Amino acid sequence: MANLRPFWDYRAAPQAGRITLLRASEEYDPSGPWRDLALGELEVRGVGGNHYTMMRPFQVGEVAAVLGEVFGQDAEDDEDPHA
Repeated sequence: MANLRPFWDYRAAPQAGRITLLRASEEYDPSGPWRDLALGELEVRGVGGNHYTMMRPFQVGEVAAVLGEVFGQDAEDDEDPHA
């Protein structure tokens, strides 16, 4: 039980910058609480499956592809065009 106390007591703080939320297509839309925490842009990206199956071998490729796009965008956004 002592291991769970920090989990129960944790309260997320608002975050500056862009947040990307991966939403499992078989689940409800969880973006509401995230919108309250996002001081910058909140991008919601859909992936197949549910909370548990989205990381299974038959779905994880889609998750990896979305993460590649997200991190690729971040890398492009951070590049100095004058370098």
